[in-house]
Amino acid sequence: MAFTGTFTRTVNEDLAATGQSNAVHASTIDLMLSGTWAGTAQVQTQNETDGSWIDMEGSDGTFTANAAKVIEWATPRPTRIDWTRTSGTLTVMLEAIGKGAN
Repeated sequence: MAFTGTFTRTVNEDLAATGQSNAVHASTIDLMLSGTWAGTAQVQTQNETDGSWIDMEGSDGTFTANAAKVIEWATPRPTRIDWTRTSGTLTVMLEAIGKGAN
């Protein structure tokens, strides 16, 4: 099964409720989380086998404060943010910059 969904090269959106950002697809992705918010932002990627979304392994994919990070995958893959909101608005910026960017 191939990855499914619609992917953009850049995601820049405000999340004011628990939910997911739109996804980008690449091997290298710039991530920036900003705003005035409380909650947990989790980097997710799509499972190529069944199309489900899974959390990035390890603590590098979990955020509870504003942050900037470069995410690097071995191969191009869909990436999004899953946000569990306590309060405020989270601004998510994802930019596909590596191989497979679209």
